[in-house]
Amino acid sequence: MKAMTQHIKTLFFLLAVMLLPATVMAQDGDDSKADFRIAKFKRNMTDLTASKAGVKDNNGVEGALLRFSAKDGQFTYTPNLGVLKAVQGTGEVLIYVPKGTKLITIRHPKLGIIRDYRIPETVESKAVYDIVIEITSAEKKHPVYVGAGFNVVGLMGPEASVGINFGGFNAEAGFIYGIQKSDDKSFYNRVSQDLMASYNYTAMRAFLRLGWEIKLANAFTITPLVGGAMNFITGKELSKPTKSGYDKTTTISGTAGVRFRFRLGEHFSLQATPEYLFAIDKDNTAKILETDNTIKSWTEGFGMALGLLIYF
Repeated sequence: MKAMTQHIKTLFFLLAVMLLPATVMAQDGDDSKADFRIAKFKRNMTDLTASKAGVKDNNGVEGALLRFSAKDGQFTYTPNLGVLKAVQGTGEVLIYVPKGTKLITIRHPKLGIIRDYRIPETVESKAVYDIVIEITSAEKKHPVYVGAGFNVVGLMGPEASVGINFGGFNAEAGFIYGIQKSDDKSFYNRVSQDLMASYNYTAMRAFLRLGWEIKLANAFTITPLVGGAMNFITGKELSKPTKSGYDKTTTISGTAGVRFRFRLGEHFSLQATPEYLFAIDKDNTAKILETDNTIKSWTEGFGMALGLLIYF
C-alpha cells in the first residue's frame, strides 16, 4: 500500500508539472481560428445562371458565379480579384467574380476567418460553382467526449477514455486492457536452485493525458500530448511451491505523443494516437520481468491507438 501511494504521488506530481505549460499555451491560443469550414466546392455543369446574367469585368470578359450556401447570413466574401456583383438570396449569396479568381477570404463576425482559401478548381468564364459552408462551432457545445479504440502497438488491447476539450486545451483519462500474454517465466532459489514459482503475465494501464489541439484543415486536427501512465503487471500462477514475490508489480511511465483527428460530423471523429512511453519509476520485480522484451514493451517504447471519439 505504501508503494502504491508513492506511485500515485509521483504520477500526480508529473501531471502538475505538465499542466503548467499547457495552461500557458491555452492562454496564448489563436482567437482567429475559424469555427466553420468549406464542406463542398463543386462546379455545377448544368446551371446557366452566370451565362444568362452576363456580368462582365473591366475587359468585357464575362465572370463566373460562386454560389455560397450557409445557415448563417453574416458571412462576407473577399475574392483576390474582387467582386463584380453580389446578390443576397434566401439561404445563399451569389458572388460574381472575374475569370481566373484563385483565392477567397471568408469572414464571420463571431465564427472567425478563413483567409485566402485556395479554390480547388480553375474558375472559368460563365461557369457556376456551388459552395456549402458548414458551421463547426457546434463542436464547442459538446466539449466532453468518450473514446473507444484498440491499442495496436506496445500493450495491445481495447482502450477506453473520457476527456474534455475546452478552447483547444485537451485533458483525458483512460484505460487499456492488455490481451497479450508473456512467455512463461520461472523463478528459482539462488542457493538451493529449487523452483519458487512459475507465471505468465498480462498487463493493464491507466493513463492521463494533456494536450493542445491544433487545427490544420477544416476537418483535420493534431494534438500534441504529454501525460503519465500506471502499468499494472500481474502474473497468472502456473506453479507455486513457495512464495516468490514476483506475482505482480506496478510501474509508472511518462508519455509523449500526438493525436491525429479527422472529424466525421458534429459528434464523431476518427483518431490515431501514436505515443512513446519512457520509464519513471519501477521496482526490482519490474526490472527482472522486463528482461522479457514483450513485458518491457508494455511499459516503455512506442504505442499506437486507433479508434473513435464521440462528443456529447
